Amino acid sequence: MVLLGAIAVGVQNSAKRDGALHEFDWGNRYQAGPGASGVLNRVNVVVPYDADAQRFSYYTGGQSWGTAEPSAAPTRVIAEASDGAVTVRLRAFDAERRERADADAQEIARMISLATTQVWPSRPIPVQVDVHVMADDAPFSLAKRVDWEEGDAYAIAVFMRDRGFSLTTPAHELYHALAGRWSLGNKDPANRARPKAARAYEEATADLFVQCGQLLATGSLSRDTGDDKLVIDDERFEGELDAEELGRALELLSREMTGAEEIGPWLSRTVVADVLGEQSSVLLESPQGERLIARCREVAANPMLLAFRLAEMQRTSRAQAAEPRALDD
Repeated sequence: MVLLGAIAVGVQNSAKRDGALHEFDWGNRYQAGPGASGVLNRVNVVVPYDADAQRFSYYTGGQSWGTAEPSAAPTRVIAEASDGAVTVRLRAFDAERRERADADAQEIARMISLATTQVWPSRPIPVQVDVHVMADDAPFSLAKRVDWEEGDAYAIAVFMRDRGFSLTTPAHELYHALAGRWSLGNKDPANRARPKAARAYEEATADLFVQCGQLLATGSLSRDTGDDKLVIDDERFEGELDAEELGRALELLSREMTGAEEIGPWLSRTVVADVLGEQSSVLLESPQGERLIARCREVAANPMLLAFRLAEMQRTSRAQAAEPRALDD
């Protein structure tokens, strides 16, 4: 199964403003591959943050394809957990299909609570997450509109297949909503001239926000080398990027090449790899753990800083690779 999260570029349409889920046309749709049952969760800011009124509006939800009849969202709450200011509810049609429902809800709540208080914005904020467990073959395209005002909870609606349940998706989507509140990444008017780069850096930062939340919640984080592939302008990217690949990725982003906006996951893996070095995992109580948390804090407050940090990483990697040749000479 493919489970993805993304910044939506959908259009504002007929979804009602009653805080409930409705059918929604996301516009720029994600199409699952043949035989796949992919899910794409999205956050789409439709009214930018107004500093004077202290409010903004966004859609939160997801879509997927399948072979069965189109499905509504489940409403039955099978588990609920809170951690600090964060509340998580799991909703499903069949409670027996989620034996770990209570534990899953608690883990999600704890991860988000730690990420928001210790990574960014570094203080408790009210968050309300609804996780909808969908049938494996059910197609859907659903969203709810959130008209957020200062003091409101950040509401997030995510969708998952039972056979590909992810504990990290809610935190990832929450970061995109927070980026809307603070006008970061592709929500920043200053980045309108480079939307693909802004989207890629925001996606990478959302991944790092999640990974540091995991590190804080569990005390360790395993390396994710990834086995997915991406081709942009005949350039092929896979797993973690070495210095040459990173240089090409940064060049494609600087040129706003079509497809470059999809490279966020490869950038986040490369940041983690730079911190871990040759290690396969990192402990929270270690110099590498502290460095990763510091890096997450820095870029979460401004995803565009990733461009500078990645260029710095590339220069350092090239210099280190050149040292043995200099010694041989």
